[in-house]
Formats: sequence, structure tokens, C-alpha cells
Amino acid sequence: MVFRILLLTGWLLLGVAGAVAHWYGPGVGRTKLDQVALHVAAAEKSAADKDYDTTIDEYDAALKALPEGHGRGQEDSSRKSQGADVEQATARGAR
Repeated sequence: MVFRILLLTGWLLLGVAGAVAHWYGPGVGRTKLDQVALHVAAAEKSAADKDYDTTIDEYDAALKALPEGHGRGQEDSSRKSQGADVEQATARGAR
């Protein structure tokens, strides 16, 4: 009887461990980066259409959507955020 309880408890905790791993795992940051990519693509499209107000808003949203560790403080990804800053400044200057 005790073995059954331990087996059932272990089986249920395995599901909880999987959910926690999914929630805090590396895939979460990647889905946030996918959101950033969507904002950047929308900004580039609106810049091509010369809709600079939307371009600025989309670049703002892209910079705000960057997950922690991919922001301005990191060396590799700071080039990406600086590129967004430059594009945003260009759009502001073109208005």
C-alpha cells in the first residue's frame, strides 16, 4: 500500500516538474525573442511604407519585449538593441 502511494505521488510530481521546467526553461526566452522579431518585422514594414509613427511604436515595443539578459547590458545582444535604437532615431528624424 505504501509503495502504491509513493508511486502515485512520484508520478504526479513528475508532471509538476515538467510544467515547472516548461515555465522556467530556455524556451520561454526564445518565445519572447519571437515576439521581438515580430515587432521588428512590423517596424521594418511600416518604415518601408513611410509610416514613421508606427515604426517608432513598434521599435519601442521590441525594445520593451526583450527578455532579461538580451538587453542593452549584454555585449552580443546590445548590438541588436543599438540597431533598433538607430532605426528608431532614423524614423524620428524622418518624420
